[in-house]
Amino acid sequence: MLAQGGGHVIHMASQLGIVASRYGAVYNLTKAGLIQLTRSMALELSAKNIHVNAVCPGPISTEGFLAGRNPGELEQRARDVPIGRFGTVEEVAGVVAFLVSKDAAYVAGHALVVDGGYVVH
Repeated sequence: MLAQGGGHVIHMASQLGIVASRYGAVYNLTKAGLIQLTRSMALELSAKNIHVNAVCPGPISTEGFLAGRNPGELEQRARDVPIGRFGTVEEVAGVVAFLVSKDAAYVAGHALVVDGGYVVH
């Protein structure tokens, strides 16, 4: 990236790096650490035109997220999201596309939460 004059680093963190969850201490810790790594790297690399940010998805409708959960549990979890549904992979991809676009040229060291408002409820 230095040789080409800059670029973008996007870390895939999680909303669980910001809010705690039961029985997920190790996962939560690693995602919180990744958010701090994002901030530290942004401090070190922004002056070299390398933009470092993180995306923190919440409940996203993926095969892995849905696996092993019964319909009742999924309905309750969706009700816990202020928007009232799970996000999509395409919505997360759209956020990544924004972060690597010229429209985000002044965004650095940010952990952008994509969770339908879950962390603020």
